[in-house]
Amino acid sequence: MVDTSFLSSLSTTRRLSRDEAIALIGLDDPGALMQAAARRRDLAHGDDVSYSRKVFIPLTQLCRDVCDFLRPQADEKQVVVRDAVDGDIPQVIEVDGRQIQRAVTNLVANAIKFSPAGSTVWLVLRDGGDAGHGGAGF
Repeated sequence: MVDTSFLSSLSTTRRLSRDEAIALIGLDDPGALMQAAARRRDLAHGDDVSYSRKVFIPLTQLCRDVCDFLRPQADEKQVVVRDAVDGDIPQVIEVDGRQIQRAVTNLVANAIKFSPAGSTVWLVLRDGGDAGHGGAGF
């Protein structure tokens, strides 16, 4: 068992050093770590409560789910729906989950709707990063 006494001495006014962050990896007691995190949060934010619609979305799973969801519609139109990943994309992104799902579903549904029978609709997830910023594009 790793000694957790150092948690109470971590600074609450600065970022953790690399060594401090690495020391957290070996903790067996998540309760002690959660208490230390709560102390830092409370000192920084007090009793403020915030809400964000943003969630971390696994992109490849989102694409797969949208294609699976719309497959019956595609089958009716005799259109094949496929998903693929092209390049090195982030595994997850922080977005408004409802909006991104609605946008991707709309995109694929319209592609199915306006594609002739016998065609294939591809939902390809691509590296959309530019100038050193991470990102993904469809």
